[in-house]
Amino acid sequence: MAHRPARFARDPLYRSTTRVIGLFGTDAPGFRECQDLLQAELEGRYGVKVASRYRYGANVQNDPSVIPRQTAEAVVQFKAAGVTTLLPFIDPFTTANLTSQARSQQWGPEWVMHGAAAMDFDGFARLYDQDRVNGHLFGMSYIGSGGYLGPESEPARLYKKLTGKPLPEGTDGDYYVLVHMFNLLQSAGPALTPEAIGAGAGSLLPGGAPRFDLGRWSFRTSADGASGLDHTEMDDAREVYWDGDATGPDGKKGSFVTTYGGRRFTNGEWPAEDPPVYPKGCTGTCQRTNAAIGFISGFLALSQTRRSAVRR
Repeated sequence: MAHRPARFARDPLYRSTTRVIGLFGTDAPGFRECQDLLQAELEGRYGVKVASRYRYGANVQNDPSVIPRQTAEAVVQFKAAGVTTLLPFIDPFTTANLTSQARSQQWGPEWVMHGAAAMDFDGFARLYDQDRVNGHLFGMSYIGSGGYLGPESEPARLYKKLTGKPLPEGTDGDYYVLVHMFNLLQSAGPALTPEAIGAGAGSLLPGGAPRFDLGRWSFRTSADGASGLDHTEMDDAREVYWDGDATGPDGKKGSFVTTYGGRRFTNGEWPAEDPPVYPKGCTGTCQRTNAAIGFISGFLALSQTRRSAVRR
């Protein structure tokens, strides 16, 4: 995407402008270091300058009451810097605030997500201001396209196999994180210590196939793809774009659509071409104003996905 026009932006002027990158993220430790690494990579390796960067939550311990004010400030800053392409390192509820502020201030960039912090969950993306993101939100997603929640999800299929009954809606609970914890405990052996769990993690076989509900998991490759212990075991991702009119695996309106037929990529495999998102272009449906929907389903999804802190 570097050094190419921001052709997926909402603002027509931006579409003919070489991408100007903005970075928005929490000031919380861990996320801040990730943003520093990304900025260093963009500027040092690819010659892509980050024109504007805003850190929210600084000195307020991420107090949610100040998020509307900070997102408003961020939009003013990004718009003044001519940012055409925003990289948001944020949670879904802050994203909802940010997209709402973008609409209020008539700012229409591309939104390029990194896939962490549950930004790639349909239930949350339905909360975003659809006038800003429908036709303009795309990026990486670690989860699969088969439905991580809902009647066809792994917990629902397992429940049906064990009981012969459909899983009651909203009771997926912490299935994925509990299975993950069980695998780690089992790998540790009879002497349950932090050291044993750490050693056992490296012995676990890669998991996730064939549906890749939560992607390919492995502790055996480091972040650069080399062999070695990896503390965040996600090894691959798919490329997606948001379609507010598509039907999700849960049967509800609004879903992420995959490119390349759902193919998943790991280090060194990503295509060099401009992402083939929105292959039919952005027509009337992309510009339509939709109220944010699915707040309850999005909130429930958050309680079901505390595993994010473990796997990402």
